[in-house]
Amino acid sequence: MASSPSAAAAVGMGSGGVRRNPTLICTPIMADSVDKMAILMAEAKSVGADLVEIRLDSLKDFNPNSDIKTLILHSPLPTLFTYRCLTCIPLFVSFSFFDFSFYFF
Repeated sequence: MASSPSAAAAVGMGSGGVRRNPTLICTPIMADSVDKMAILMAEAKSVGADLVEIRLDSLKDFNPNSDIKTLILHSPLPTLFTYRCLTCIPLFVSFSFFDFSFYFF
């Protein structure tokens, strides 16, 4: 199965399938509404982010079925969805047993 040139370019692949730069910049997106998150995702792309982390726990009214679909449709970048519980202390730890995360291409 051969990969297309555009797919290889999208992940920074050089000739021979080796990544030119293994470092990706992930921008966390926190807002109290889905509309504000959509604006922040576009801004993140415009300043050079490679992917975004959507912090679902920052939404005031979170409706999983509609909000996740809307965010996927409006995301200009690969997206990591995270829902961090209030009991995760300290909050600066990026991963814990209480985090719920999944990655969408």
